[in-house]
Amino acid sequence: MPTYPLEPQDYSQLAEALHLFSEMTQIQTYFYTFDNHLLKSEEIQTDPVAIKHALQVDSQGRQSLFPVIIDHKFWGYLICDTTHTSQRRVFLAQSYLEKTLNDAIITKRHGHITVLNPLDNHQLSQINFINNLVRTTDPISTSLTTDKTVISPAKPNFGDYEATHSLRAAIQYIDKNSQKPLTLTEVAQHVFLSPAYLSRLFKKTFKINFVDYINNQKMALACDQLIFTTNTIRQIAHQVGFNQTSYFSKLFKARTSVTPTQYKRQNANIKKSYTIKRNLDWGNKQTILDVSSQFFKDNRIPFSAQTINGYPYIDEIGGLRNSAVNHQGWVYTVNCRQPALPVSQIELDGISIIQWLFTPYNDFL
Repeated sequence: MPTYPLEPQDYSQLAEALHLFSEMTQIQTYFYTFDNHLLKSEEIQTDPVAIKHALQVDSQGRQSLFPVIIDHKFWGYLICDTTHTSQRRVFLAQSYLEKTLNDAIITKRHGHITVLNPLDNHQLSQINFINNLVRTTDPISTSLTTDKTVISPAKPNFGDYEATHSLRAAIQYIDKNSQKPLTLTEVAQHVFLSPAYLSRLFKKTFKINFVDYINNQKMALACDQLIFTTNTIRQIAHQVGFNQTSYFSKLFKARTSVTPTQYKRQNANIKKSYTIKRNLDWGNKQTILDVSSQFFKDNRIPFSAQTINGYPYIDEIGGLRNSAVNHQGWVYTVNCRQPALPVSQIELDGISIIQWLFTPYNDFL
């Protein structure tokens, strides 16, 4: 298995080759790699802050992005400025770009480089490349000893970058298309991974398989539709991507222990809900309380907590407060089920969605 990054002379050759390509074609082209290199105008930048600045400045023009694969792994993007040239002319340059990269590599221990078709506007909006392709954390890690501070550069790990960027893009795609039938193959193609690899990535990162992750998202969306709309079960099934109402109802009952009709009737008095979807910022050792508190802070939703029997409980969100007199308050569900444990006692392994519901206590399931 090859290691990354490439040898320094390889990056130098690649930068020079891309510079010549830019001069010959008058198409300004540079290369951002997930092992934290930006090759542009015969220069090689490795500082994340400088890279982010350069990409932000250049993103103001019109661009085409070509995903680049090396040894069957997503390596980075060729970025072509198309502000002063036609998209068609850039597309025709794809095979030449691939040949340019392969010819430039000196150390042939690495496999063939493949330049894929440029991303279309829909794919670009999904990936949001400035935010998702650039690692914004400081690459310098600091460790303290008893007598001095030792500063050493963190070693880039290509596999980690690839997994993080691809998984983030997959999550964004799922979030924006939860109303559609989604398959592992479709999402994998969207993020340029094999279905098997994406499946392993979900299981490793979230401790939940891909299908359960998606179905939890869909069932939570269905719960909101059942509570807050007058849509029929059939309409709701279609709105969350199920063509067969019977299959939707079967899956819904498996998640919530009741049928959609029962859920709608028994939760008709819920006044407000907040849905918190899984993301890569969650740590598996964090708790429901941790991520819920962060979600409310990030979205500027006022909330408060109090301690009962030694455990913290959230008792007010968005101006709605628990009331023993009125027998109403906040309850939470995890993957569409209500746990028995306090929010501070449940870690995030296997959890893909959290919902907070303000309801009469005796009405909630």
